[in-house]
Amino acid sequence: MILNFKYPVTTLLKLGLIVLGGTVLSADTTVGSAGDVGGDAGVSFETIIAPRRVFKGVPSTERVAEIAKRLSPVPRGFGPSIGDRAAWAAFPNKQTVLVQAERMLAEPMTLITDDIYMSYKLTGSRDAVNAAYPVSTQRLANFAVAECIENQGRYLPAIEAQLAAIFEERSWTPSFHDRNLESYNGQPIIDLGAAMRAWTLATVDQLLGDKLTAETRAQIRQQIKYRVWDPYRAQVEGTNQGSREWWMWGPGNWNAVCHAGVIGSALTLIPDATERAWYVGAAELLASNFLSGFPPDGYCSEGVVYWTYGVGHYVLMADAIGQASDWKINLLAPEIIKPILSFPHRMEILPGVYPAFSDNLPNIRPEFWVNALASRHMGGNVLPLTAVNGIAMHGHGAMLYQTMARVFPGGDEVAVAPVEPVLPLPLRDRFPDAGIVVSRTPNPSRTSGWGVAFKGGDNNEFHNHNDVGSYVLVVQGSALLTDPGAEDYTARTFSPSRYESKVLNSYGHDVPVVAGQLQDTGASAKGTMTVVSATEEADTYLLDLTAAYHEAVPVLQALKRTLVFTRQPEPSLDVSDAVVFSTPQSFETALITFGKVKMISPHSFEVSDGRQVIQVTVEASDAFLISEEVINERLPLGQQPTRIGIKLVESTTDARISYHVRLLEQAKIQLNSVVVKEAAASREPQWDRAIRREAQDFVLETGGNVELTPKADASGDTAIRRWDHDEQEVAWVFDVPAAGTYGLLLRYCRGDAGEALRSLTIDGVATRGLHGVLSFPATGGWSSARGDWREVWLAQNAKPIALALEAGTRRIALKNLGNGPMNLDWLELVPFQK
Repeated sequence: MILNFKYPVTTLLKLGLIVLGGTVLSADTTVGSAGDVGGDAGVSFETIIAPRRVFKGVPSTERVAEIAKRLSPVPRGFGPSIGDRAAWAAFPNKQTVLVQAERMLAEPMTLITDDIYMSYKLTGSRDAVNAAYPVSTQRLANFAVAECIENQGRYLPAIEAQLAAIFEERSWTPSFHDRNLESYNGQPIIDLGAAMRAWTLATVDQLLGDKLTAETRAQIRQQIKYRVWDPYRAQVEGTNQGSREWWMWGPGNWNAVCHAGVIGSALTLIPDATERAWYVGAAELLASNFLSGFPPDGYCSEGVVYWTYGVGHYVLMADAIGQASDWKINLLAPEIIKPILSFPHRMEILPGVYPAFSDNLPNIRPEFWVNALASRHMGGNVLPLTAVNGIAMHGHGAMLYQTMARVFPGGDEVAVAPVEPVLPLPLRDRFPDAGIVVSRTPNPSRTSGWGVAFKGGDNNEFHNHNDVGSYVLVVQGSALLTDPGAEDYTARTFSPSRYESKVLNSYGHDVPVVAGQLQDTGASAKGTMTVVSATEEADTYLLDLTAAYHEAVPVLQALKRTLVFTRQPEPSLDVSDAVVFSTPQSFETALITFGKVKMISPHSFEVSDGRQVIQVTVEASDAFLISEEVINERLPLGQQPTRIGIKLVESTTDARISYHVRLLEQAKIQLNSVVVKEAAASREPQWDRAIRREAQDFVLETGGNVELTPKADASGDTAIRRWDHDEQEVAWVFDVPAAGTYGLLLRYCRGDAGEALRSLTIDGVATRGLHGVLSFPATGGWSSARGDWREVWLAQNAKPIALALEAGTRRIALKNLGNGPMNLDWLELVPFQK
């Protein structure tokens, strides 16, 4: 059966004629050449290195004049001024911002000292800079919004002081983006952080206006001009030295984010319409380079997290320009925008579960406010806009402009609740130009069904990993065979030594090692995928991986991987690697997991994450050995993946290794530590006498410091996180009115695979009968964009435990015993009927 792709491979974007704002732009450079791709689905498809037009040049005087006529006569930014009391009365989740601002008001300012700035140069680690750099704008944004909510002048001194500290910083560019210390030594560089900071400061001015001193407002404009607008204009006009703003001609997320910060701040602050129009004209031209990085199918090779960051900023910039021109200039007009916006939904393996291809995290999710904001000006259905809990944040600082765009999107509407579109997932989605397929069982949910994402492509992508032929398998909500995702960024990550990392090179991916060699790097290291069959019962794909190793292994004649995803009668996955050499060579393949591995026999093993267990059975044309290796690289979530190697004992000229993956029926485990809320019916909970403590109302913590943070659908909008240190204990006090038996119900979430481990003490005495360890399985996420909370009883033998408590003040504590963090919303002591 041959199926048509959703977006035919022959539909190529004519990037030389992109229409933006009604004006046809031209390009002066062509990069790359088109691959030879068949026009019919079912034949084959491979990554296209499409003809990419690189847009350069200066906006013409005529175009600038035309834009100026369309722009508002006065500067215009996101968000109502503090004087619009009706608007600020409608601001959602006020308490979240006020709690954060109140806490920060009592804390000293975090200053970026020379020691902090130079720490990256000395150690190659970003840790010190990442800890300090975003705090200044986070404080500033929280104080500004809190002042707009209260309008009492209470936060103005702190705002003025924080702005003064930001003005004194030698560089707004973090040191890991200032490797030659140009910005530090007086030649400002526009990077992601500097651009975001400029737009946030401009938004503070937009909101507070003359509540700020005249000197401070003048300084905001002077500082942004010196650090952002002037370098940008010099780069566009070619009057600067060097190419520090290289991102203008590149297609990655830097282009969109940096352009958004430059243009957004200019539209907010620059009084002269013609000068504002110049910046808009430059963005019209140069932001086309961002769009040119997407193939016609809209695939984002930087992955889901950078889709949110890059595409999100492009949409924010388009919205700022649209509002400033009454939508007479529309950067959302190009046809390529539609498939780009559909990318994250088509990449869902199961609802809310995405592959960590490229520099992403295994628990990553897109933020659908991007789609919602864009849909308002693209025709068709307008998606509900996701509100923010507190100030939108990124590792490079507060994004106050994003907060304002989402809370006050225009008109009388105010977004008040986190919303994520729930759309039905088809049996399969394909990105024919990128060489990606996603196959699923019918009607999957977040915790039921199977899904798998297969990756062809090449090893020359943005944020590239050498991972051609890899896949992610999700079973009943558990990503048991997976992509390890990004490493912690260090000096090595973006250097010629990048592929020394075992999670960035092919060793840390579920692909072969051929004649002892890993995959090549570059555009020629690619995989060609053929759709062999696609039916309701099963999908079969053939990946030719020969080119991915050919440079390193010239004796390799053929390497082909067959993937069979079976839906009926029972879901399963079969992977088979067949290799041919001209001379005898070694050969092995691998699987990658964050779960626990248990050998069953010399040819089979189990993989479990505490919720699901799969069995992998191996066959091969020759004798083989199975081995385990923990990959010792530093990952952002603190986990270390296990590589399961399957290696032929003898060298060969012609061999095959195959394995079959199935779910074990006995894997339907009822965990001893927790059970769902409904499981207590037989104990007859007395809900009207329940005693609740919000997680943030703890009385003591030792071994570390948790954070209070806004979380989607949290009680009171705030929860605790960063409970990730071993032996880190948090305690709460409950006033128990009468002696009796009580159950302990709590609401938590966890995005990592596996189980968070905790111990329980009451009045300093460890509870018995729970074997000293409580295990909290993953709930599917961290409640960042939507609620991933699970309400559970502490349990034993699948029943809620009954705690015998005396009347009086009882101190209940939970200690981290390892295996990672969990977020906590609240705890409840609930009396049971006697």
